Amino acid sequence: GKMQTSGGGVDATLIRVARVAKVGARVGRLSKLMKCISYYLKDKDKRLDLSQNPAEAKKLSGRLMLTLSTKVSLLTILLVLAIPFFSIAQYPEQDLSMLVWGNKLEADYQRSYSDLNATSMNTSSLLEDSVREMMTFYDVGTANYFPYRLDTFTEQVTLPDGRQVTIPGAALLESQAAPRQLSDVMRITVTCKIHRPGCPANLYFNFYSPRRIEVALDMGLAAFIILLMIFVSANLNQTLHKLVVQPMESMLSVVKDNASQLLKQFGLEDDMEADEDLEETEL
Repeated sequence: GKMQTSGGGVDATLIRVARVAKVGARVGRLSKLMKCISYYLKDKDKRLDLSQNPAEAKKLSGRLMLTLSTKVSLLTILLVLAIPFFSIAQYPEQDLSMLVWGNKLEADYQRSYSDLNATSMNTSSLLEDSVREMMTFYDVGTANYFPYRLDTFTEQVTLPDGRQVTIPGAALLESQAAPRQLSDVMRITVTCKIHRPGCPANLYFNFYSPRRIEVALDMGLAAFIILLMIFVSANLNQTLHKLVVQPMESMLSVVKDNASQLLKQFGLEDDMEADEDLEETEL
């Protein structure tokens, strides 16, 4: 269409063609400018002298790789040293006392059975004493878990001669609190030395507190890794800015200043400013 003016009609196509011609002329000037920059920089700016710094890009790449590899190595060492601290509260990692107590209780149950079978006694306190000793061991010790149930240690036993005898001890653990979740249960299985229904024998421990500590330590480890990644990312960003962005900004600033001086020598700066003022006036 046409642009309506108070002085008459002006074809907008003509204006577009004129602008395209101006752009083409600037492109031609830019190509001539790029041909002259290399010669001009050799004489005017020693900081960009390619004959004096032939491997500047390679040096920058080497410094960047060295810095990044050093930071990654330090990060790996820090993780290797710090991660074990988040499992230090899980003591002990392998507690053989539970298996030892299970075998001891089974051995005492066998001894009680043999003694009652060999004598005329109707009860034996050997297993009961061992259970009390085990409860005291976990109450007085540093462990934050404890036994709460014994399976297959039947108190009422029938001997081969038909006599009914009692081997008390398993009922003492009924007063101990049982965990609410199945994941808080630690089961110790022991091979029965006396064949009886329900074998193998099982000793159950309440691991409520150790599991909570483990979950808290896992959460702390996750938070530590997240914070460490944030810190490393910020540090790497600062390093890249210092090693890459700032040198590039400095080089581009030098190129801009030299180009401006070159344009002044060839008298092109005024023409470009005049063209820009003309475009602003037409708009």
